Amino acid sequence: MATSRSATNTIGAASPQRSPRHVKLDGRTLEGGGQLVRNALALSALTSQPITVEHVCGNRGGKTGLKASHAAAVKLVGDISRSKVTSGQVGSQGVTFEPPCSSNADGEESLLREDGPLHSPNAIAGDSAARLVSLTRRKLCSEYNIRLPTPGSALYPYLLWAGSHTSTPSIKVNIIGGTNGTNSPSYDYAAQVMVPNFQKLGLPPLYVALHKRGWTTGVVSMGFVTFHIHPLQSCEQTRNIGTALPKFPRINIMDYDRGKITSIRITVLALDALLPGTTIGEQLQTVRQFAERHTRRTLRKALKTLDASLFDQDYWNSGRKVPIEIHTSEATTNVSRFYILLVACTSEASG
Repeated sequence: MATSRSATNTIGAASPQRSPRHVKLDGRTLEGGGQLVRNALALSALTSQPITVEHVCGNRGGKTGLKASHAAAVKLVGDISRSKVTSGQVGSQGVTFEPPCSSNADGEESLLREDGPLHSPNAIAGDSAARLVSLTRRKLCSEYNIRLPTPGSALYPYLLWAGSHTSTPSIKVNIIGGTNGTNSPSYDYAAQVMVPNFQKLGLPPLYVALHKRGWTTGVVSMGFVTFHIHPLQSCEQTRNIGTALPKFPRINIMDYDRGKITSIRITVLALDALLPGTTIGEQLQTVRQFAERHTRRTLRKALKTLDASLFDQDYWNSGRKVPIEIHTSEATTNVSRFYILLVACTSEASG
């Protein structure tokens, strides 16, 4: 017997009513994964630009459509920004996200940019300046609790912007989900790479604390992390016109020099079971001990093949070796839970 489906769950069926500014995106663009959904969602919430993403994750092998983490992101950002969401459930092949429009006293749509409010959409036709939503009607909490895999990449830009009108200096986001999942950035990568680079690019301080690891290999377990998000600061230019607006920093990656390598940090998460055929002296090594020693030894050999210009010249000219240190070493409880992260620390370079 054929089963019926709701029209909102089918791409080819009747679509929600679209405003003239509605943007339609093909989820098969480029890699065709979840990044397109997350980026589109964040920008839609920031600019009040309604969007529809069709063929979600259409280029991914296996199951397509919204994953649990995507659906969690859609729901949370939709709730916080008071947006209308159509077909935001797990497995949906298309999702529509419609943020509320800001209106001025005359009922006309009002858009905001860095140099103040612009009260007519026509006034900024073709203008490349950033147009962001009004914050006067946005009510945020000082703390959010999220279950399932993290929707952080969609939520973070919106909280940076809208959080500037909260009464607390930071917003606390507790996430219960996977910290070490397949094909996803780990907690360690976020803490050691993403957070420091966000700050170097001029974004406000962001702190992340690990309470418990969660793995998608072995027996699936849920982890627990907390993000402390400091919102953007209001810029003086908008204070002068009586409307204090936060301002995203202008970022051009080409303006930043990555600097010279001064040290390398190793993170190893591995089983503490003895590994036959490996010894230190007369004692067998554990899987974790072997991973630490083998990684350090292999890395030291590989560094000798790299161009000298990549390294801090104080080390290179003096003949000293670039330090290789164990940053984090933790025992896991399953042979499939094996993780190694290498992070090169560089000297401060002028931006």
